[in-house]
Amino acid sequence: MANAYAQLKKYAKALPYIKKAISAAKKPEESWYQLNLALYYELENYPAAATILTTLIQLYPDKKPYWEQLASTYQQIRQYKKAVSVKHLAYKKGFITNEKDILALVNLFLYIDSPYKAAKLVKKEIEAKNIKSDSKNWETLAHAWTMAKEFEHAIKALEVASKLNEKGRLYQQLGQIYVTQEKWNKAIIALNKALAKGRLKNTGSTYLLLGMSHYEQGNIKRAKKTFLKAVQYSKNKKVAKQWLDYIKSRV
Repeated sequence: MANAYAQLKKYAKALPYIKKAISAAKKPEESWYQLNLALYYELENYPAAATILTTLIQLYPDKKPYWEQLASTYQQIRQYKKAVSVKHLAYKKGFITNEKDILALVNLFLYIDSPYKAAKLVKKEIEAKNIKSDSKNWETLAHAWTMAKEFEHAIKALEVASKLNEKGRLYQQLGQIYVTQEKWNKAIIALNKALAKGRLKNTGSTYLLLGMSHYEQGNIKRAKKTFLKAVQYSKNKKVAKQWLDYIKSRV
């Protein structure tokens, strides 16, 4: 009866029959649960679908599609912590092996504010060569460490990401961090690398940071030259002039 109503696309009428069939049987067939699941999906009853998928996982724990469907269903109903738990268990069982799925799990960890777990996962998978050791993944690692307030780890990851990136953006970001930490020599090295690679969105601000770093290092002559370059960029012209006036007043 359930199958007949389902064929007629009368899903609401099919549902009570499949539920009765499952409850009446000592050992319901897997296909019965699948039909029950399909009906819930058709009726857009995702919480009920999640319950059926949980049962299917308990009965057939080695079937990867059920894990994928359950995680996806939890995401559909915005129960992200449950989705992460399911995905992480699936990962531990060896069901999540390709880069796309691993990074999806990483992003879910970040989304639910578990950056430390995200960082550990990215680091482990880069080392295992299951995900690429490229600029993007190292930047993700740096972001996760930063969110976890593990700043030294974040800097190391960002240094690697900067080397691998064809643009100077990440070196500029690294230089900015060093300026914040008052590590002037390291800031100068990073910012010069950013300018050398180029293709920056705001070259003027990079010159400003570099000029400040030179000044704090006591290299007034180089600081002045750098601020003169920053003056050429309209967004940074005012601040650069202020620095030049300040240097002039101190000399």
